[in-house]
Amino acid sequence: MNVLLCIIIAFGLGCLCMYLITQKEIAKKSGQLQKNKKYVELVNQWLILKHSNMKLETELKRRGIHEIAVYGMGICGRHLIRELATSDITMAYAMDKKNMDPYHGIEVRKLQKELPVVDAIVNTVINDNSVINEEIKKYFSCPIITLEDLVYESYVVEDDRI
Repeated sequence: MNVLLCIIIAFGLGCLCMYLITQKEIAKKSGQLQKNKKYVELVNQWLILKHSNMKLETELKRRGIHEIAVYGMGICGRHLIRELATSDITMAYAMDKKNMDPYHGIEVRKLQKELPVVDAIVNTVINDNSVINEEIKKYFSCPIITLEDLVYESYVVEDDRI
């Protein structure tokens, strides 16, 4: 009888462990889905701007910004550099936590002291950008603009003019 009870308890504990592991994986995937959703929504708004011939350059100029540094050399950072490459906005350099080769002629540096002063830093990291903004503030006193704010505010400003 004791053997049967041990088997039942072991089976129950095994089922409980499988349930907990499954729930943890579901929560992890749900979190990743939320992160991906933010990227998709941002890129969608950015494409709406582009299809309407609206430019992020306009919002930067409206803010009096003419020279920037780009933080984050992922997909969004590279797209921002490509978009602004033909604008009047000067990109002094880019920053990333990884060592990287220059991108489209823009030097990529690590966040550190003694980087040249710019009008603003554009943080292109979508998730956890508030944590990164705090880190950037340790080295810069200029405004830090998230790409999300830049895109959404460009859309609102341009939309109000229509």
